[in-house]
Amino acid sequence: MAVPIVARGGFLVDNGTSLPIDAFGRVRTSNPSTLLQLLSSQLGSIPAAVDSPSAAQGFAGTATITGNSATSTINMTTASNGDAAVRQSARYVPYQPGKSRLIYLSGCRDAASGGNGSDVVTRIGVFDGDITGLCDASFNDGHFFQYTNGTLSVVERSSVSGSVVDTAISQSNWNGDKMDGTGPSGFTVDVTKMQLFWIDMEWLGVGNVRFGLVVNETLVVCHTINHANTLTNTMYTRTALLPVRYEIQATGSGSPDGEITVGCGTVISEGGYIPIGRNFTFPYPSVLSYVVDAGGTAPRIYLRLGKKAGSGVSSTTDVRTLIRLRSLNLSTADKTDTFYWTLYYVYEGADTSTWTNVDANGSIARYSSTPTPTTLPVSGNYVAMLSGILVDSTTSVVNADAVQGGEDIPPLGSTLDGLSHYYALAIYKPATGSDTVYVTMNWTSIQQ
Repeated sequence: MAVPIVARGGFLVDNGTSLPIDAFGRVRTSNPSTLLQLLSSQLGSIPAAVDSPSAAQGFAGTATITGNSATSTINMTTASNGDAAVRQSARYVPYQPGKSRLIYLSGCRDAASGGNGSDVVTRIGVFDGDITGLCDASFNDGHFFQYTNGTLSVVERSSVSGSVVDTAISQSNWNGDKMDGTGPSGFTVDVTKMQLFWIDMEWLGVGNVRFGLVVNETLVVCHTINHANTLTNTMYTRTALLPVRYEIQATGSGSPDGEITVGCGTVISEGGYIPIGRNFTFPYPSVLSYVVDAGGTAPRIYLRLGKKAGSGVSSTTDVRTLIRLRSLNLSTADKTDTFYWTLYYVYEGADTSTWTNVDANGSIARYSSTPTPTTLPVSGNYVAMLSGILVDSTTSVVNADAVQGGEDIPPLGSTLDGLSHYYALAIYKPATGSDTVYVTMNWTSIQQ
């Protein structure tokens, strides 16, 4: 006898067994495509790794961010009014229309001994926005779980109106499982314990957003924000291209002691992900030539995120984009000497180079063929990713596998205040004399 299967509240129900479906109604299977991972093992005030996703972080007042290798967690605390701390993925995560986007985030919302003070706000989600001058104030959108003064809420932040609007729905008003023991799961959430939160979305500007917790291997829906048939000539947020973020802030005039524990996080594209964007290279002539003197490892090229002309944002960097390096080519006609080259990822520190827009009407990338200063930033602020050798008129060619994510050459990110990371190519010639090396770079610009 055939058993009927009916769609009911975002799940397929078969004899009481729930089969989870994604934001577009497809049955979830075990083939997620990871767009970003945020590991608590990446500790320290400066990220120790630039594989996706090196973290950007900052704090104001007496707030602290401390890594605990024994527990594999990061603890963010406040102690005085005005304190704030933010830990955010350095990379804004791409979104692809028509594919469900699933975010998992682990953490403890109310981790202070005796509980967070009444003036402490903690947030976990995918969102951006300024907080006490720590962050780029140009962007304010996203979705997150919020906890303050004993109330757990889900929040949609939108700037489509020209102003920042946070729409918070408290736990008692959730339209799914309220996580207070009365819902279908029978589960009661304890904000003083580590929890695994999840958010998924259709976006396309008018799709639904679901919030929930993972309970006993089941994705339980707490609340769904429905946007279909409710919006007039607008999207519900300006973009879905957003960073993973944890933050804590002490507001008001009393009870400022608070703590949030950061675990791990990931952003997944359900149904696969193939980067689709516009391909760029340096302006014609696209081959740049450099006379390399013997000795020294001065950078020859910098490539960074820029600002698209007419974008109307105050930031010097359009962080809502990705530059994914596709290929790097170096060649020399010299038949006797050997050259060494290294591609660095520089993730901290400003420079005084003269930057040129690659294409103000297309790619927001900027490059400098005369980097200043002529040495890399201080040790610890960059990492060597790739290297090669040119000898006897040879050519070095590096190609990234874009279909598999190209994570051997991680996309560029930025600091909290919008200062771009950048690629730096250095060429070294140990022998005497000077010879010419020819260079091209090709990349894909993914922006939204």
